[in-house]
Formats: sequence, C-alpha cells, structure tokens
Amino acid sequence: PSRIFGAARRCLTPSWSEDQALPRTMASAEAAGAAARERSRSPPPAPAAGADSVLAGLSALLLGLERRPDRRQRCEDMLAKEVPWLKNEFFRATDGKADAIPEDEVAKTWNTKNNSLYGAYEDVMDRDGKVLHTAAEFADPGVEYEFSPGERGCAHS
Repeated sequence: PSRIFGAARRCLTPSWSEDQALPRTMASAEAAGAAARERSRSPPPAPAAGADSVLAGLSALLLGLERRPDRRQRCEDMLAKEVPWLKNEFFRATDGKADAIPEDEVAKTWNTKNNSLYGAYEDVMDRDGKVLHTAAEFADPGVEYEFSPGERGCAHS
C-alpha cells in the first residue's frame, strides 16, 4: 500500500567559530554557507536488513500549489537526490487565493482560546502603545482572528 509522507524543510545556517573571519563579499558568503550546509549533513543511515523489500512499495504525494512549479521542482529534485527509489505523485493543493472554499469546510475566523493552552501570549498593542488585547483575553474569552486566503487554502488541502 502507498503511504503519504510529509516533508519538513531543513533550515541550515552557517556556523562560524570565533577564529574564522566572516566573508567579505556576497559570493564568499554564499560559498561559506554552502560549505557549512554540506558539513552539517549527516551521512545516510545504512539500510536495515530487509529494508529494501519494506521500502520498495512506498510512494509519496507532493502537496503543492499549481502556481508554484518552482517549489514542486525543488522538492522533486531533493527526493531524486536523497531517495531516488521513492515514487512520488503531485497532488494539487487548494489555492486560497484562487479557489472557492466553502465556509462549512474551513471557517473564515479562528479563536485563540484553545491555542492559549499551548503557548504564552503577551499583551498586543497598537503603534501608539494602546493595548488592543491583554494576555488574559487570549485565554478567555479568546481573540477572534480572520484567516488569510492562504491559511484557508492550506487548511482545506
């Protein structure tokens, strides 16, 4: 049976020791960054006994926006390099900026009340320092926020 795997983007930044000088040009900065990323990559693990037969049937769905072929290509390139044996298929994501999304499938607003159980909110102020929402309000009764079209499309996908 085929399985769906999510991909996580790795954010790698160059690491500098104090005795190294920072690069002076953009080209040398890019080269140093590429070298640091290459140093930070772990070698691929050795396959477990019998892994070939277990992994042979796996496939992946690449979820993405049709209007962003660059993202799709980047993901396909990474998969081809890292797991060339993995079959993959493109699955069109809902584009919140272009597709109609019924409100009974994805709400237009969300409330912070449940999120406050898992994160610490702070007072939110406007540019003049006037308090718009207190930290306590985020927990009870909660603050209503409107989803952006992209957030609604992501949730719908």
